[in-house]
Amino acid sequence: MSKRLGILALFAALTTFGTARAETKKAIRAHPRGATAITVDGVLDEAPWSAAPVGTGFVEREPYPGRAATVTTTFSVLYDADHLYVGVVCSIEPGEEPRALELSRDNFSIFSDDALSLKFDARLDARNTVGFVTNPAGAQIDYVVVDNGGSFRREFDANWTVATTVLEDRWIAEFEIPIAALGLPGDVGERSIGLNVTRDHNHRLATYDWNPMAPEFGPTNANFYGRVDGLIDVAGGRALTFIPFGLAGYTDRGGDADYELGLGGDARMRLTDDVWTELTVLTDFAQVDLDDPVLNLDRFPLFFPERRPFFLTGLDVFEFGIPGFVSPFFTRRIGLDDDANVVPLIGGLKVYGSSGDLRFGVLEVVTGEQDSTAAENFTIARSRYNFGERGYVGVLATFDGEISNRPNAVDNRLDPGWSLGADAAYLAFDKRLELNSFWTASLNSTDGERVDGQAARAAIAWRGERLQPSAAVTYISADYDPHVGFVARPDLVQSRVDLMWVTRPEGTAFRNIIVGSTAMIEHDAELAQVIGQRGSASLTTTFTSGLQIVAAATQKEDFVREAFEIVPDYEVAVGRYRGPQLSLDLIAPSARNPSGSLTYFYDGALFGGSLHSLRGGAAVRLGPHVNASASANYSVIRFDDFGTTRTFVGSALFRVVPSTRLSVDFIGQVNALEEKAAGLVRLRWRYLQGSELFLIYRENIDFEGDDDARLVVLKATFRYDAVL
Repeated sequence: MSKRLGILALFAALTTFGTARAETKKAIRAHPRGATAITVDGVLDEAPWSAAPVGTGFVEREPYPGRAATVTTTFSVLYDADHLYVGVVCSIEPGEEPRALELSRDNFSIFSDDALSLKFDARLDARNTVGFVTNPAGAQIDYVVVDNGGSFRREFDANWTVATTVLEDRWIAEFEIPIAALGLPGDVGERSIGLNVTRDHNHRLATYDWNPMAPEFGPTNANFYGRVDGLIDVAGGRALTFIPFGLAGYTDRGGDADYELGLGGDARMRLTDDVWTELTVLTDFAQVDLDDPVLNLDRFPLFFPERRPFFLTGLDVFEFGIPGFVSPFFTRRIGLDDDANVVPLIGGLKVYGSSGDLRFGVLEVVTGEQDSTAAENFTIARSRYNFGERGYVGVLATFDGEISNRPNAVDNRLDPGWSLGADAAYLAFDKRLELNSFWTASLNSTDGERVDGQAARAAIAWRGERLQPSAAVTYISADYDPHVGFVARPDLVQSRVDLMWVTRPEGTAFRNIIVGSTAMIEHDAELAQVIGQRGSASLTTTFTSGLQIVAAATQKEDFVREAFEIVPDYEVAVGRYRGPQLSLDLIAPSARNPSGSLTYFYDGALFGGSLHSLRGGAAVRLGPHVNASASANYSVIRFDDFGTTRTFVGSALFRVVPSTRLSVDFIGQVNALEEKAAGLVRLRWRYLQGSELFLIYRENIDFEGDDDARLVVLKATFRYDAVL
């Protein structure tokens, strides 16, 4: 009985700190455009706009949640069978000039301008978001968000239109969003969808939402979206998108030249109301950016995100585990080898969708043989049953196996591998209490010997307005090896508790003050030995000017169980290492021009040595058509029995953007620790809506080896959309 009373008292205290309030759900009725054609020109002068209901009453989220916005924002929604039209009018203060310095597509810098975001919850499941963003210059970014921020992917690319107009006292944005881009089920009758309209106001460094959003839940939490009612007979027929491509390429690796001509493409079609299929043939990496250069001073692998469009749709079905830490399915393991070299992707087929509260997906991909890499097939099956907005249970299975021999690597033949998994999540107490867990197993065999492994996690978190505690336990066995997944560190039991306190002292020089702390202990999978401990505290202060100062202190202990080379010619021995870590960050907001950051980091726990690191970044915009940015990390690494190593990692970008349809990037990178450098020149021209041409020149330089490479690619895509 006393335990129950204690639990109730704890939740009562958390509720007091959280001030859990009833959710606000605004609604607006969409107006049919009728027989009137809508010209997307940013003017809103057609008759249906004046007849449509108007959404008003925007509420501030940043810097002071809950205040009425200091400037007026209004919007209306029109529709026809295939499109939504959203017109937004943003008033501005006297003498204010809306900032519109970003013109290139899919660039996060758009949020540093004055920006408008449309966030759709097409299935009204309060879980997933499809977003469309513009600024006063008409630049575009679109994205998908899974599980209310669990995964954010801007690589999603839809075919939509927006036009803007800037006047003396306001600016206007007119959106045309295809119903097909929302993944909306194609049934008939009247329906509603979730929507929130968000405005980033650069002049005040403020953010306003139509439906109020609690900042502790993040900017893309569909629990806090409003609703669009009255959509009648939309999305009839079967939406079809076909994107063929052609490319011509030249590759020179150490004097070994190779020429390539290629054809391929992607296709997407709705099979039934909410079941979709996608096909990819000869998918290539021609438009992939350079991965950011990273100074890796540990023995664990780095995680780099997926960028290929085929692997970025249907995410709410296929996501599982903790991206970047442990997951049985990581799409970047398909089509790339362990050294990030491209493996030919012959083709892939994906079917996914929903039936009521059941979500499901099946993915099949075949890769080709190259050098010592065998041709393989990969199969992934996933299903999730949603309990309304409160939670879900799901299962996942993966299979990979060779379909050809590797003549140059017979001794390392990969036998078929399986992974199985189950996961669940639940929300309670006004959705402020989050419970989630998963279990997964890998079933492999090597040279006829079966090797099984498991991983599991249980977590609890409370999202209060001020107090935000969380706790999690993660288990990864020594033999857990999902061939199509990602594991940062096997043979681990990690127990972690985090606590964060947020305050917003109005009437002072501060926007907010955040105090955080973390306690973590790591054991081996048998719980026989402590292999790591960490305790940390941090203080983040954000001033009304936007300047942010972050200070953090950590006491860390790490046990190395297998020697590894941390810098060239120096091997870290097996043993236990402990010491402090200190950091100080100064961050000038990206909403100001120029912007930048500077970080000093000291690591006295660097495996018996020490690290002094100075990291910096800066960005400047010379008007909307030219911008430049650079980042650098200079580090001094010292071991008493080895001496001092100085190293530098840096990157720079110079971008010329003549218009929202054309951009040219010049990118340079250097990693002195790995003695490598890379350069990329990329021209991207959207010559038709949704259709693009890429011209890419890439150079990889290995200062001490023979891994130099040169790549030139010309690629053209053509997008065709239809309704069958």
